[in-house]
Amino acid sequence: MGCMGCMGCMGCMGCMGCMGCMGCMGCMGCMGCMDCMDCMDCMDCMDCMDCMDCMDCMDCMDRIDPHLAGDEATTLAQFLDYHRVTLLGKAEGLGAAGLSRPLPPSALTLGGLLKHLALVEDHWIQVRFLGRPEQEPWASVSWDDDPDWEFRTAAQDDPESLRELYQAACERSRAAVAGVDLGVLSVGANRDGEHWNLRWILIHLIEETARHNGHADLLREAVDGTVGE
Repeated sequence: MGCMGCMGCMGCMGCMGCMGCMGCMGCMGCMGCMDCMDCMDCMDCMDCMDCMDCMDCMDCMDRIDPHLAGDEATTLAQFLDYHRVTLLGKAEGLGAAGLSRPLPPSALTLGGLLKHLALVEDHWIQVRFLGRPEQEPWASVSWDDDPDWEFRTAAQDDPESLRELYQAACERSRAAVAGVDLGVLSVGANRDGEHWNLRWILIHLIEETARHNGHADLLREAVDGTVGE
């Protein structure tokens, strides 16, 4: 009835009540999406067999290995999504105490990483690549006075708000670069007046997200002993 943007829901046998599946991009084989009212970020929900009463599928993002022989643009996009979903997985199920727990002597937290990488996505894609003005919550920050603002303030944020902030930034990035040639230069420039091409920016986002996922591994294990990929 309202599954806007569902690009691959092959064989979906029961979506009679799916009124708002705005971002379900690959729910292959979804057999029971009855009453799925708000599946906003169900990305690549492969073989989702039991979506009954799925009211808020904000975190339904499977981590899928990148294709082994994809073209360059596909490979970069898939590796970046792989690491984006990895970070969300490391923060999954944690409340405020878990997301704000550091592992001394470092002051890093999982919540801080979510907020920082949301900033990184917006700064590199929206501001530097597209040349758009900085948006909130970043625009009103005095970065010279408080350069670690996003890390410091994450403990004050609601856990779901942090996850949604990161997911929304990733969605904006995906939409902005979809179908854009990797050689396209950024609107913004560095101090020497040089412009980045999209290829460089995507590789940098992969590098930074993957590096922080190493931190996230240790932080999550320190919180509740959860280990794994």
